[in-house]
Amino acid sequence: MFYLEWGMCGLYMVSSASALRCTGFWDGTRQRPTAQRFWTLLSVVLLLFGVNKIADLQTYLLKTLKLLALEVGIREYRLPLKVVFLAVVGAMALLALVALGRWGRNSTPKSRWLACGVGCLMCYYLLRAGGSVTRHMSLIGPESIWPLEVLGILLVLTAATLHYGSLSRSGTSYG
Repeated sequence: MFYLEWGMCGLYMVSSASALRCTGFWDGTRQRPTAQRFWTLLSVVLLLFGVNKIADLQTYLLKTLKLLALEVGIREYRLPLKVVFLAVVGAMALLALVALGRWGRNSTPKSRWLACGVGCLMCYYLLRAGGSVTRHMSLIGPESIWPLEVLGILLVLTAATLHYGSLSRSGTSYG
């Protein structure tokens, strides 16, 4: 698993750099401000996911939240709180996927690659977060969903590479 984690971290870093390259900050290509913000945000999120692969920050966050729940006295409501959390995160992911789908439908094929990649990553993290709740209801374990993460990263990397290629050819991009 050691090499897999570092390999995934490397994929996240390369994808983050590729997304940052699409902002046009360094080579002076013009983009809509919304496109620049999107690529910058995507780059930062991919960078944080990559760092988290090695630093395992969610473990410390979960330990802190468990101690807080114990201190406040809501530890016995753990399973219902997890279900509510997953429902909220799932609803947000669904809304984001619908927005990406609508954007991708009216856009270029490279945007569809991006929408599929972000969708795969959202599904991966939703399944990963829901692992403790769905462990008893499903045969899918966290060890068997890592190909979904790899597919998502590779699709985002492909979309960013295609987008940057269109930027460098035209010098201007509005999508």
